[in-house]
Amino acid sequence: MATLRPCRWDAIFLNEAFAEFVTYLGTDFVEPDFRIWDSFYNEEMYSVMQYDGTTSSHPTIQEVPTSNDADFGSITYSRGSAVNRFLMATLSFDTMRDGLQDYLEAHQVRGTFSF
Repeated sequence: MATLRPCRWDAIFLNEAFAEFVTYLGTDFVEPDFRIWDSFYNEEMYSVMQYDGTTSSHPTIQEVPTSNDADFGSITYSRGSAVNRFLMATLSFDTMRDGLQDYLEAHQVRGTFSF
């Protein structure tokens, strides 16, 4: 099983945001009647849009010297999840699934690094 291990703490959003996104994706696969994507828009996208309108908002990728300084708040989870959702909507579910499958197969015996 491949794992994404960012080289620096400013890239942790890749792992955290994808995990958040997959919780919605998995729920939709198992129980489509839950209409989980409606919840996603209300809980993830709306909240990050509100946060982005404040003076405390910051870029998704930012300089983070140590893990103690990392901001794992709504920017990490919600904005990153929204980016994944936009990506899936743009590419299509099948294309994204196939790309992820290819990636995991190519890296199945070792972890990967970002950046």
